[in-house]
Order: sequence, then C-alpha cells, then structure tokens
Amino acid sequence: MLPLTFMKKSEKERDLIVNRYYDYLREKKRERKHIEKIENWCETYLNKIDSVDYSFEMVIKANPDTLKKIKLRIDEKLRKKDINKELEHLTPSGNRRCYIKDTLYEDMPESARNYLVDSLDVRVCPYCNRNYVYSSDGYRTCQLDHYYSKNRYPILAISFYNLIPVCASCNLHKKEEEFEFYPHDLNSIDEMLKFSFELNGPDYLKNRDDVKVILVESKPKYCKQIEKLGLAKLYQKHNDIVQEIIRKSQLNSDEYIHSLYEENKDIFESEMEVESMVYSNYLRDDEVSLRSLGKLTRDIVMELKEYKKFI
Repeated sequence: MLPLTFMKKSEKERDLIVNRYYDYLREKKRERKHIEKIENWCETYLNKIDSVDYSFEMVIKANPDTLKKIKLRIDEKLRKKDINKELEHLTPSGNRRCYIKDTLYEDMPESARNYLVDSLDVRVCPYCNRNYVYSSDGYRTCQLDHYYSKNRYPILAISFYNLIPVCASCNLHKKEEEFEFYPHDLNSIDEMLKFSFELNGPDYLKNRDDVKVILVESKPKYCKQIEKLGLAKLYQKHNDIVQEIIRKSQLNSDEYIHSLYEENKDIFESEMEVESMVYSNYLRDDEVSLRSLGKLTRDIVMELKEYKKFI
C-alpha cells in the first residue's frame, strides 16, 4: 500500500488539473433536468458544511479533506433516512438507475478517464504494488476504484479525489470496503507495512521454498485491508524475488558497488543508482511506486544492508 504523489504538487497545480478534469467531463452533453435535481439534492443535504453550501461542481472538485467532510455529512443524514433514494429515478421511469453512477460515471468521456490517470501518474497499483496500471485511448490495464463506495455515496461517483487507479484484482477484492489507507494521504511508506523474510533451511540460495516473505504491519488498523486483499499470500508467491535479492546482495559487496560508481560517474549520479541497477528496481522512498514490487525490493535490500553492518 503506497501513497500517491499527486498531493506533493502545489495547490495551484492540483487545482488546475482538477478544473481541467471537470472540463473533460462536460464534453458530453447531459440532461439539464437531471443535473438540476442533483443540484437541488446538494442544496438540501450539503449545505452549511463549515459554512459552505456545496454545489455538484464543488463536490466533483472537492479536495481530500473536503471529500471526507461531505462523506461524514452523508453518514449523519443516512442514519435518519435513505437520502440516496432521492438520487434515484433520474432516468426514464421504471429504470431504477442512479444518473450519477450509471450515466455520468459509466458513460464518462474517455478523455476524462485518461486525463485523471495520467495526471495522477500511477504506474503500479497503489493497493498491492504488484500490478502495473495504465490507461490511454482504447487501451487500459487499470480500473478506477471508488475509495468511498459509489453505492453508499453516489454523489461522489465522479469526484476526482475519490477515483483511484488500481489493478483489477484489488478492485475486485476491495468491493464496497472502506479502507483506512487512503492513497492521497502522504504518510510514510513504512507507516503501513514493511516486508521482511525468514530463511527456513540451509539451502536458501538454491531452494526458494527455504525463503519465506514476511509482512510486518506497522499499525493494526491496516491489518484488515491487508487481509482483504490477500497480500500475505500473494507476496509469498514472490519468494523467488527475495531469493534473487539475497543472491545479488552476496555477489555485489558495498565495495564493488562503490567501485562501479567511481568508474562510471558519467552514467550514474549516485551509488544508489548503481544499487537500483543491480537489484533491477528503484530503492529511493519516493520512487518505489514506479515499478512493480518496488516496496518489497527496497525493504529487503535495506534489511540486508543492516545485516551486513553486524557481520
């Protein structure tokens, strides 16, 4: 589980991107009478949130903090009545469809979907860090997960910060679950979990079954979603990668990596870049989300480096 880097952009840059996303959404003409009903709903239920009356456009553009406030207002109202029913029946009679979910989201312009994914610069699924995700005209390997369920919170179905590009497997297993981990929170990558390993036999350099991948949850609140996504079982399938990292660690000493750097400064900017080449993955904290299994690779390499200090 890795945070997205989008929130590291300046507020002005983020706002420009979100406004552009909204412009793409408006490329398709929509039934004005349906939009007016949605605006009336917002006027009724999303008024006076910290002294702000939220329009549908403001909901679509709402930043993460505002999105959470809107979500909490809906939770409060839902305890008293099913306010979402008033968002139903906005299509021809008898359809029992929600216009926001089933038309505005399902029929979202491809330009808007692609722009959102490109703007977030998501290359690997932030939930599992295993599968690459990509989206462009006519080709997509990612799905858009609704962090806040579009069934419980249909008003948020096309909100920019509620749409998270993820792999199909994670989207399938997450379903309607509300995770503690929100990819737009810029928490430390180690705050949620770290990877480690155990050696269960003397032949671990040749027999990968002697290598066991361990997930260490830093905070109990993340355990449920780790279990929901089956990450412990999935990552055990990558014990061959851990075995390969251990082999490379034994074959490439710190002295050897240093010498490679000294001899090739015209190619590498730092010794860490040499290490990234050796281990076939990025090792910097801010880069581990750029390649599949980046977090696993980085954690195992760092653990082996610590181990070397004591031998």
